[in-house]
Amino acid sequence: QVTRQIQEHEQDSALREQMSGYKRMRRQHQKQLMALENKLKAEMDEHQLRLDKELETQRNNFGAECDKAKTAAIEEKKFQQHILSQQKKELSSLLESQKRQYKLRKEQLKEVRGVRGEG
Repeated sequence: QVTRQIQEHEQDSALREQMSGYKRMRRQHQKQLMALENKLKAEMDEHQLRLDKELETQRNNFGAECDKAKTAAIEEKKFQQHILSQQKKELSSLLESQKRQYKLRKEQLKEVRGVRGEG
């Protein structure tokens, strides 16, 4: 009976150690995922800022032209619509890219867990 209790205690110890390792790995993966999300958000913010600066620069450049003629105002409006459309396309493309990267990373984490039998 003592031997059985010792074996049970060793099994419990091993399970606790395994669970502790799993939790540690899970925290690490969560940290990596958060770092990736933060990196992608920073890239998106930087990209948005660049697009905003570009749009503002273009508005300023064409603002002077608006004073010269009525046709310049029409051209500026068309240009702004093009820039906004381009901005939406690029933002959409960036978001799709981020989603793909997120899904890929998530799948990689699932595979890592699956390989290690921790799913």
